[in-house]
Amino acid sequence: MKRSLLLLALGLACQYLAGCANHLDPETTTEHKVDRVEVSHQLDIETSAKETITEPVVDVAVQEASKFHIKEMEGSTQYDVYTPYQGWRELYEVPMGVVLLPVAVVINLADFLTLGLIPNSATDTVLDWSFAGMNPFLNIESKTRTERSVIKQELKPLDEKDEYIKQPVANADLTVVAHGVRYDKKTDANGKARINMLELSQFDDGLDVVEFDARTKDITAKEELNVSRQLSARLLQASLVLKKYPAGEEKATVYPNGGTADTKALANDVAKLSQLGFEKESRKLEQAIMGVLREDDKAAFSAALNTELSQLTLH
Repeated sequence: MKRSLLLLALGLACQYLAGCANHLDPETTTEHKVDRVEVSHQLDIETSAKETITEPVVDVAVQEASKFHIKEMEGSTQYDVYTPYQGWRELYEVPMGVVLLPVAVVINLADFLTLGLIPNSATDTVLDWSFAGMNPFLNIESKTRTERSVIKQELKPLDEKDEYIKQPVANADLTVVAHGVRYDKKTDANGKARINMLELSQFDDGLDVVEFDARTKDITAKEELNVSRQLSARLLQASLVLKKYPAGEEKATVYPNGGTADTKALANDVAKLSQLGFEKESRKLEQAIMGVLREDDKAAFSAALNTELSQLTLH
């Protein structure tokens, strides 16, 4: 007999320690998800000249181009919500359940007599608390210590598309190659650089092809453009004029061997640059010549230059 009572007591203790979680209503959450994957990443070089360079100044823009594949999805997750079992709580939950039982009976009777005027949430909650409290293997529902476990997850596709983004690259290294000679440049804050073709035309046979190389830390780009025959000829003639006046040596050119200045020839060179379309260089050369001319030669030079320019206007 004592052995049977001992086994019964052990069985009840095991059931007490291995109580069940109090499961509540499942919860479902929904969220909008965007999966954004980079497909390609490259540099683009855009120039004011499309295929052939026809103007003495070329504007170059360096841009970083990225392509992204975007998937928009709606994700839903269903959770099992429960109050985990803790045996020691039965020390106060069982007496609470006993006390709540008559209260639950009174509330449900009042609900019956008032034809259901008392909300179901009130009648059912008190009754559930009473039965859960009296059950030694089930804790009373607790919102403050509930736990959740995933029951099911689903992803529903909403949209799928490609996105292209271009942005300028500031301070990108830009190399211009002409006749195998490299000229290093830097793009400005807007990713742009202005290339003066005359700076590249220091060769006796003109220009035919110009190559643009741009690079950042991890990517590079290359663009190759032809130079039109007309522009190549203009560059060559302008280059020959400017070679007569090395920077800082204009006085030696204007007054060879300390002799007299050929104001007509000087005016012809300045007008020639203007005629070829290099107005900036023409005015710069004019200022340089005026800066080294003697006072008695300045008037003659100005008169000769006006004559040359007026003849250009008439033509």
